[in-house]
Amino acid sequence: MARALTAVLWLIAVAGIALFAAGWLPGPASTLSAPLREQFLINFVLLGAVFVIVQCVLGWVIWKNRKTPNEERTKTKPFGKLEFLWLASAALLFLALEIIGTRMWNEYKVIGPATGTSITRVEVTALQFRWYFRYPGSDNNFGAIRPELTDAAEGNPLGLDHHDRASADDIVTTELALPVGRPVEMILRSHDVIHSFFVPAFGFKQDAVPGQDIVIHFTPTQEGVFDIECAELCGNGHHQMNAKLRVMNAGAYQAWLASHSAAAHSAQNEATAVRP
Repeated sequence: MARALTAVLWLIAVAGIALFAAGWLPGPASTLSAPLREQFLINFVLLGAVFVIVQCVLGWVIWKNRKTPNEERTKTKPFGKLEFLWLASAALLFLALEIIGTRMWNEYKVIGPATGTSITRVEVTALQFRWYFRYPGSDNNFGAIRPELTDAAEGNPLGLDHHDRASADDIVTTELALPVGRPVEMILRSHDVIHSFFVPAFGFKQDAVPGQDIVIHFTPTQEGVFDIECAELCGNGHHQMNAKLRVMNAGAYQAWLASHSAAAHSAQNEATAVRP
């Protein structure tokens, strides 16, 4: 029995190393994900090493203290000094990791408006169970929203007031597109319950809270298609709360904006003609 238990413990340690070596961490695809990935790697290396050492020692202790059926059970002697040393070492390790993580978060935090030039502004609205993304258009101003106008069946899920001049060029989509290498400023909103905007490859997530406009910023550093998820249990349809983020070069992004702008302008003209 001791041999089997020892083998299982050592297999667990080997399997842990193999999973870590597989490189399953997403990204890095933004300015935040690189330092966050580095922090995770530090945690995994240190705690992984502790895990492997503990499993090996535990297996060795079981093997060393195994007994045959003819041997009498012996009482294990307490290891007071060794236990104190282990607890103190673990406390110092976790304290050091906490300090490193806090410094990293303070330096690379995403809360607040973006700085610099050529900022891409997007409004992200969470609504059970879908994400909507609104771009301000060429005037860089978001149009007015009126809750009584909200009607997804009529193509107006956010309640956009089509009679407001600032909304004439607003673009509303269910897919997020961003240019690579350009600062992005997002305004997170929710129409109903608390949702959480989570992009694993970008290394961050932020709650969208009803009644609040939460501003975050980041810069995409890699082209590609990435998953957007909701990291907050938001109802029975929570599993449907996902979308795609496409990061593209400047030319492709402008073409994407132009195509969606034309479609949005046509839809707004139809809506304005129908409404009195």
